[in-house]
Amino acid sequence: MQHFSSLFSLRYLGLAAITAVTCLSSSVAQAQSPAIITTGTVATPSYHPGPIYRSSASSGYYYSQYAYLFDAAELTAAGITPGSAITQVEWEKTNTAATIRTGVFRILMKNSTQATYTTATPWATLTTGATQVYNNATQALPATIGFVAFPLTAPFAYNGQALEIFTDWDNSVGTGNAATDAFNWAQYTVVDHILGYSNFAAITAPLSPSSNSIGTLDNLRPKIRITYTRTNGTRGQLLLSGEAYPNPTAGPIKLKLNPAFAGKKVELTVLDATGRTLRTLQLPASGLLDLSDLAAGTYMVRASHNELTEVHRVQVAH
Repeated sequence: MQHFSSLFSLRYLGLAAITAVTCLSSSVAQAQSPAIITTGTVATPSYHPGPIYRSSASSGYYYSQYAYLFDAAELTAAGITPGSAITQVEWEKTNTAATIRTGVFRILMKNSTQATYTTATPWATLTTGATQVYNNATQALPATIGFVAFPLTAPFAYNGQALEIFTDWDNSVGTGNAATDAFNWAQYTVVDHILGYSNFAAITAPLSPSSNSIGTLDNLRPKIRITYTRTNGTRGQLLLSGEAYPNPTAGPIKLKLNPAFAGKKVELTVLDATGRTLRTLQLPASGLLDLSDLAAGTYMVRASHNELTEVHRVQVAH
C-alpha cells in the first residue's frame, strides 16, 4: 500500500499547483471560499476517476457512478470538524471540454465508519443511509478550465466520522455527440478511497475499486473543494498542498514547507490518526523531524506560525 502526505496552509495564495482559501462564517448564506482536499500524490489528469465520466466527444458511455471516501483525520486537519455544515462541492476540470447536451447529475453524502474501499459494491448498498444533496436534471459542464461548482440544495451536517460522497451521471437523452471532448479531471493518488463504474446503459454492476469498466481508476481520487461553515461561526482559511519525505519513514522525515514559512519560527504538533495531540516542538533548523519512537501507523504533523498552518500526513513504518 502506498502512503503519502498532504498539507494544509492558511492565508497563502499564489502557489502554482493549487490555491484555495476557506472563509467560515456563522451564516451558511454568507460567501465562503472552499477548502481543497489534496491528500496524496498529484497524478496526471484523466477522465477515469470522475466525478463525471467522458472519454471522448463520440463516446457512447453516457452513465457513470462514483464513490469517494474522505478520512476523518484529513477532514479534521482541514478544519472540517464535527458539526460543520457542508454547503458546496467542486471538482477541477483541466481541459476545455464541454457538454453539448445536458444530463442528470446527482450527488449524495453520508457520514460513515468506512475505512477503505477494497471490494466492489452495488450502488444501492453504498448509498444506503446517504442524503441526496444535489440533483440537477439539466446539468451542463462549461468549456472553461477550473473548478465546477455544485451548490448543495441544503447544508449537509458533518458529524466527525469519515465522509462518503457519491456522484451519479446520466447523459443518455438525445442524439449525436454528448460533449465536445473527454472530461479530464485533476486527481491524486490515494490508496483505496474510490469506487466507480461507467457504462453505455444504466448501471447495474457494482462499483469497482480498480476499474470503471473501461479503464483503471485504482487508487485515484479527483481533486475536490469543499465549502463548509462551522457551527460556532469561527472563520478560517485553508490551502492543501506539499510534500514530506521519505514517506513512509522509519524515523527522520523532512517537511517541505510552504514558502510562506521562510524565515519564521515554526511550531510542530504531532497528532495520531484520530487527531489526538502526541507532542509539540519547534521545527529544528535542519527541517528534520524524528518520529522513530512512534509505533507504526498514520500520523499528522501540523506546522504553524501565527495564522499560517500546514498539516502533513505521514506514515511511520518500522
